Amino acid sequence: MSFGLDQYPKTERAYLTCGPALSLGPISLWYQWQMSIGRSAFTFDSTPSQNQVGLSFQASERGWTQSLVIGWDFLAQNVLPLRWTVKSSNFSASFTFGISPLSLWQGKWAGSFQGPTWLIQFSGGVSQTGWEDVVVRGRLSEKSWEVEGGVRLGWPAVWLKRVALSAQGVWSAEWSWALALEYDFPTARFVQFEASLFRTFLGCLRLGLSAYSGGFRLSLDIPAFPEAKIEFAPMDEGLRLGGL
Repeated sequence: MSFGLDQYPKTERAYLTCGPALSLGPISLWYQWQMSIGRSAFTFDSTPSQNQVGLSFQASERGWTQSLVIGWDFLAQNVLPLRWTVKSSNFSASFTFGISPLSLWQGKWAGSFQGPTWLIQFSGGVSQTGWEDVVVRGRLSEKSWEVEGGVRLGWPAVWLKRVALSAQGVWSAEWSWALALEYDFPTARFVQFEASLFRTFLGCLRLGLSAYSGGFRLSLDIPAFPEAKIEFAPMDEGLRLGGL
């Protein structure tokens, strides 16, 4: 049970939440109740009233876990959507079903494969309006160079929507380079393009000259502090390599 009191410039809100659960092996019986007086000044911080009860079933075998959740909403007097999730060390999928009639509302999945010098990630989904784009991201690294990129594909009729690619490497202790581009196929244009050449002085200062679609840029950074370095980032955030 938890209680909260929030004050905003022109309003305030108090809320009380209660969520007991009882587990017996792979089966859990849960109850969720919430009441609030007043309202938040922000939409994302709303605390709507809740009065729900449900059952959860969980199972695990050979590195795979899955759960099934179903419940009843006393306020809406209706069955809650059925949620089914499946997970492993390198793959996860979740599906939401409507009960009456039984229909798939939404499904999402993501996975990854990794080797000593490479990494591939993929994700996709489906909803009541149709299939979502499939996004594939990856990285390949060697001693003197690294390539990283992502591809957005239309699905199920596979067609390229957008590609983002970046590469960087070193020629010597003093000289290094970087190339990056992002291309949008529906509009047939380069969203970003950049080529850079870097010269390191005394191992502590790096001077860079970059040519991009808008002109030229001169940069100066300290290799010992990589967080302060300017790096390429796709405009399409889904193509950025990251965790699942």
